[in-house]
Amino acid sequence: MFLPVPPRPDRGESEKVAPPPPAGEPATVDCAPPPDPAAGAQALREPQPPSDRIYHFAIEQMRAGVAPAEVEQSLVRCGLSTEAAAAVVGDLKRARSEALREAGRKNMRYGAMWCVGGVVVTVLTLQAAAGGGQFVIAWGAILFGAIQFFRGLGQSASG
Repeated sequence: MFLPVPPRPDRGESEKVAPPPPAGEPATVDCAPPPDPAAGAQALREPQPPSDRIYHFAIEQMRAGVAPAEVEQSLVRCGLSTEAAAAVVGDLKRARSEALREAGRKNMRYGAMWCVGGVVVTVLTLQAAAGGGQFVIAWGAILFGAIQFFRGLGQSASG
């Protein structure tokens, strides 16, 4: 599942998002961007917001199934403060949760449409065949729609 990098209000227009590491390569612990010598020694001592490289590192760790607590520990080993590491993992958890809820709502919407469409086709053909004749029971659309609806309900609840 794709975990989007949550938007950060502190990112300027000129800052570019670093691409994620290639799929076959393991994520390295190269979390922090190189310091800017023009910023001076005082700026280097001030806490900086997490970079995109850190977010991509954390995303790859979470995709690989690493527990959130272990991802936080890895980020602390990369030089982030405990609070910043917790914020990064929290942002990613919220983004994943919102993505699951949105996927669940979409599955519920389309599942309901398939199910209702199947019921409508069944009722209309049954009414047309009321005097005698054949009718269609659209059980495939009804069943598929119900399964998709309840799958989406589960996704929304778990998100």
